[in-house]
Amino acid sequence: MMGCPWLEDGLAMDPRRRAGELFWAPRGAVSEELQGGELTWPVADWRAKHPRVGAIRVASLVFSRDGCGVDRILLLQRLQRLRVLPGKVELPGGKVEETDHSLLDAGAWELFEETGLEAVRFVRGVDLGGAEPWRRRAKFSVEMEVRRACLFQSGDVRAREPRDFSVVLNTHEEEHERALWLTREQVRTGVDEVGARVEFMSEGMRAVILRAFRFREEDRGSRVNGG
Repeated sequence: MMGCPWLEDGLAMDPRRRAGELFWAPRGAVSEELQGGELTWPVADWRAKHPRVGAIRVASLVFSRDGCGVDRILLLQRLQRLRVLPGKVELPGGKVEETDHSLLDAGAWELFEETGLEAVRFVRGVDLGGAEPWRRRAKFSVEMEVRRACLFQSGDVRAREPRDFSVVLNTHEEEHERALWLTREQVRTGVDEVGARVEFMSEGMRAVILRAFRFREEDRGSRVNGG
């Protein structure tokens, strides 16, 4: 298992600044659907095309299939003590930095920093609504295939899930208290496997997640039918 070279003396530091280098996904990790698209552009080029946009955010859609062949999606629950949207559930992700190589790079870094999961393939754009110049922001959601790459040091919070990936939250971020793996039905109803209510950041986010489930089901149907 890989370590986290920028975690020294229990202090979490931004690897983009600590290492002085950018994240690069493995060669061939970008699907044909995404190759050449705006998400792969250098951040400076993207900003040149969308000069009125300020904040850019990229969210990661990560799935794991349980022993019964049921897809589950990774979600993070915000700390109850936060002043903004306490206890709400959201996708891993965050703001694009100028030091990121591309928007995909930014999404991969945020996923890595928050969960210790490394993106090995960018599958598809699920929500490419993109630039909203009237709001001076842009947001994207991308499905990613991952592998576990890192366990954070002291103060770890482990996800309550016995599936393919053991998520370890970076508690130094002081943003999330636990990780959940929810099925499509649990997302739809807003109730987890023990009957607890799940409150999403927004109905728009829930709609994006359900769309991602639908895309995966369509993929499986296509393979079964020889498409």
